[in-house]
Amino acid sequence: MAPEKPADPDLAATWYRDRLAWRAHVADGAVVLPLGHGVVAFDVPGDRRFTLRKMLECNDMCTPVLLVGRPEPRAVFFAEADDVVFGQFQMPVGVRYLTVPTCLRLPLLVTTTADDVKWFRAPDPARRWLFSANAVLAAINTATPPLLRSRAHVARPLRDPHRYAHRMTVHPTAEPRPHRQ
Repeated sequence: MAPEKPADPDLAATWYRDRLAWRAHVADGAVVLPLGHGVVAFDVPGDRRFTLRKMLECNDMCTPVLLVGRPEPRAVFFAEADDVVFGQFQMPVGVRYLTVPTCLRLPLLVTTTADDVKWFRAPDPARRWLFSANAVLAAINTATPPLLRSRAHVARPLRDPHRYAHRMTVHPTAEPRPHRQ
């Protein structure tokens, strides 16, 4: 559902606070949302935005999505900060995990085509809860081509076979262990 259309930054910030319970405020004539206090976001390359949005909507996960930047916009998917702490190395290539101290500029609810921030999927006050960061990240990983998925394996050290060789070596003087029955 499209929100009512206040064009004044103070009215827009009040709308975000009252209708969505977001900690939005006005700074330098723009409405900003500081992340944290239960709200995080995933900054996704714009070429994946349609696939990811369709996937989330098919699973009834209608999370708000911002389009940021020009000429090639990036999509910012909002999520609820659950108990899991993510690191950037767990993100697919090109995806950034946004949390404290990031502040996102929110669009005035009346947007023009000249704005560099607009809603790709506007928030709905009737469904103001956000989906968990785990669920949104799982959808992002699914919508990401396999070669660009999570790089968590890069952070794990590779086992050195020579380091563990002594555990696999059978000493000639060692007696065989009796079989348990």
